[in-house]
Amino acid sequence: IHNRGAEAFLALARLDPASFRRAPVRADAIAAIVGIAFAENEQADQVFSVLEQELGEEGLEMLYEIVRSKRGTKAHERAVKVLGAAVESGRASPGLRLAFEMRRSTCPRKKELFERAPREGDERLLTELKALKYAPCRRKTDPCCFREDAELSRVIDELESRLARDRAE
Repeated sequence: IHNRGAEAFLALARLDPASFRRAPVRADAIAAIVGIAFAENEQADQVFSVLEQELGEEGLEMLYEIVRSKRGTKAHERAVKVLGAAVESGRASPGLRLAFEMRRSTCPRKKELFERAPREGDERLLTELKALKYAPCRRKTDPCCFREDAELSRVIDELESRLARDRAE
């Protein structure tokens, strides 16, 4: 079953890579990739190589979706490694790079990234920032507690304003 999923993904990537922009196709592809990642074989390697090297920003965004939503899977582990390499090499867009960094950083490091958010952030980062803002806190002194962080509130407002302006243009 996983081999068929890999074959279908690779064929679609060759014949119609733009199809991955459509939500149903993208969701099916991600589900297949999660299954494929369990197999340690040449086809699984090809799938992740295509995501990283051949599908451009679309492939990197699919890897980010796996990082964001498929925690605890082999696909997540592999996507973190592959996307991390793309981020390090500068192939990811500034918005994707910053969202990935925010997701992967320690809490004190997240705070350091706030200053870049209004300039470089996108919808992905806005989602990450809101998750930080509204996450339950064990105690207010917890370095991961951002519920009452005025700087985070300001950054969210500035990013939302910039994104609204960008959409209006």
